[in-house]
Amino acid sequence: MILSFVRTVILYFAVILSMRVMGKRQIGELQPFELVVTLMLSDLAAVPMQNTGIPLLSGLLPIVALLILEIVFSYVSLKSKKLRTVIIGRPSIIIRDGAPVEAEMRRLRVNIDDLLEELRKKDMESVEEVAIAILETDGTLSAFPKSGGPLPYTLISDGRIITKNMEKCGLSEKALQKMLGGTAPKDVFLATYTKEGGLSVQKKEK
Repeated sequence: MILSFVRTVILYFAVILSMRVMGKRQIGELQPFELVVTLMLSDLAAVPMQNTGIPLLSGLLPIVALLILEIVFSYVSLKSKKLRTVIIGRPSIIIRDGAPVEAEMRRLRVNIDDLLEELRKKDMESVEEVAIAILETDGTLSAFPKSGGPLPYTLISDGRIITKNMEKCGLSEKALQKMLGGTAPKDVFLATYTKEGGLSVQKKEK
């Protein structure tokens, strides 16, 4: 009895520590690989709790291995945009200028009823009210009303120039460099642009 209690306490704190390392996001905001790790952690911890015949170390090692794997994936996704897209995916535009993007909705298997339900949660009654709606990589919907002004384009993300958005804004790299002044793109953490507001720059911390 006492042994079971002690093992449960140790495994409980091991899982709590793992979740703390993973971050403070809610379950609904987890990326797919983070959700998988969370579910596996609970299963791995439950087995040695119920079966005292399993050595405690054998129960802790898979938890530590999963935690290391999650840290590695998080680090890789932070440093490489291409691998981040492979591991996490990319945001998808499913409403543009008040009209659903049917091809993208079919690809993501999102039906119109679910879409309207999410819009109602954001106090929007119809797709016609929406300038743009984006299905984020964690499954949440970001929607911007037409009256909310133009959506800014991200031109630089973590030191990398987003060429596709530059083309949409009709800007060349030379024009971007001029707007940045003496700041090199590699030293910019985030730069966004609207025609009305111009360029907004957040430099990397030294």
